[in-house]
Amino acid sequence: VNHIFCEITALQKGCVDMVTIPDKQSADDDLERRSRNAFNLALLITTASGLVVLGTFLEQLYFGENFYVWITAVGLVGGVIAMFLARRKKAMAASMVLVTSLFSIAALYVVLLEDVASILIVILMILSLGIVIQTVPSNKMTRAIILVMAISTGLIFLDQLWPFTRNVPPPQTQ
Repeated sequence: VNHIFCEITALQKGCVDMVTIPDKQSADDDLERRSRNAFNLALLITTASGLVVLGTFLEQLYFGENFYVWITAVGLVGGVIAMFLARRKKAMAASMVLVTSLFSIAALYVVLLEDVASILIVILMILSLGIVIQTVPSNKMTRAIILVMAISTGLIFLDQLWPFTRNVPPPQTQ
């Protein structure tokens, strides 16, 4: 009887392991997909930010005006950090760094320049939603989307109602 009981227990244990292994494999595949997406998005943002920094720097040299090159460099640094995190399979952290760096750019434009930030915030909101959808686990997706929308709305209100004097952007950027 003991022998039969041990065989039944072993079969049950084996069935449980067979049931949990595909779930673990599925979770690993999902993490791999999200990490790959985070890396690719970080590479895209790093490349785009690098090109904008280079173009802005050259324009600043040519026109002699301050075009705030360092603001877009925040996206470049955030993209590099996010690529590093994505390679370490930390997709959620990589997406947080990407979205934070994008909204930091928008917040700096709100503080420094008038009439530029609102359209930039809308563009960055759409980009951030894409990042969230591609990199955040489904059980945290709703909260992340609500957070992106709340930050975007807050920055747009801040841009429209900013009480202090800001610089007028150069004519080339309008």
